[in-house]
Amino acid sequence: MNNLKYFPIISNDTITLYTSFNFFYDDYAYFDIVLNDLQKKIGTIDFHFNKKGFSYSGNVGYLIYDDFQGNHYATQALSLLKELLIEKKVKKDLYVSTLPNNIKSQKVALNNGGKLVYEGEVPSCDAINMIDGIKEVKVYKIPIKNKRA
Repeated sequence: MNNLKYFPIISNDTITLYTSFNFFYDDYAYFDIVLNDLQKKIGTIDFHFNKKGFSYSGNVGYLIYDDFQGNHYATQALSLLKELLIEKKVKKDLYVSTLPNNIKSQKVALNNGGKLVYEGEVPSCDAINMIDGIKEVKVYKIPIKNKRA
């Protein structure tokens, strides 16, 4: 990889989620998505703990670099994040917010058990509208079902 110290957190046969700091950092978790066979960073995934339930911007985000899209890496990374949250007994459901025409991201949410919970306008007073100019979204809820002891 590079000169930073990276710590593998969770992996499958194809990818590993790495972080360069305590992955539950205050109210935020951030991971690099690394392709195992090349040991190359191919994207990122993050999760915000402080968002309570539904929000127009969601509480999870992911990005796969252009050269690596179309290989289901985002779907795998989100699945690993879910597994990690269950393992760490985090009781927050995931909310993925997409633009209405972002079919690829919608498929990632659906492939991870997401259900469409909102489709429509973003209020003008919401930050993603005011700051980013996003006027419409689709929001998917992905339940985190913790294992019983």
